Amino acid sequence: MGETITHALFYYDETEDKLKRFDYPENVDVLNIGSATTDKVGNVWVTSRSGFFKISPARKLSKIELPAGITSQESVFSLRTAIDQSGTIWIASANSALFSFNPSTEVFNMYSLKGLTEDDRKPLVPSSIAIDAHDNIWLGASGAIIFFDQHTKEFQLFSKPSEKQTDGGLVYCMNFDSFG
Repeated sequence: MGETITHALFYYDETEDKLKRFDYPENVDVLNIGSATTDKVGNVWVTSRSGFFKISPARKLSKIELPAGITSQESVFSLRTAIDQSGTIWIASANSALFSFNPSTEVFNMYSLKGLTEDDRKPLVPSSIAIDAHDNIWLGASGAIIFFDQHTKEFQLFSKPSEKQTDGGLVYCMNFDSFG
């Protein structure tokens, strides 16, 4: 798992023109932050080796209990997040699943990536997540890009175009351009 980082969440204080450390309540540890994203109302959603957290605009930190099937212990990068236009938080999990989380109801839904390849012994492990202008979910994995249409709840796998290519091409980060 590598080095444990116990206090790695910082913010920029505009009034003092300083970078400051975000202090956690004494009873909470946020270890090894893997991803953070901000919703339309200013909440910051953080994944870490310690789990899933919300920081309100008033700087109140609260832990969101993850459902069975999501674990954040394997790696700092086991959970990757993105937020769609409706405010749904999408979590790509290292256990070959995509989860949606509705912050209003605090309900999770799971969409399994199993069965997308011919060999389920080699699981698809998402390492990145992005959402396009139509709220489609895109996941990057080793040797593949996975498309999820959240309206039809169906996946489409785009894998390497030729078997002559070497394995191990990891899609670590994805972004969308402005020209379609």
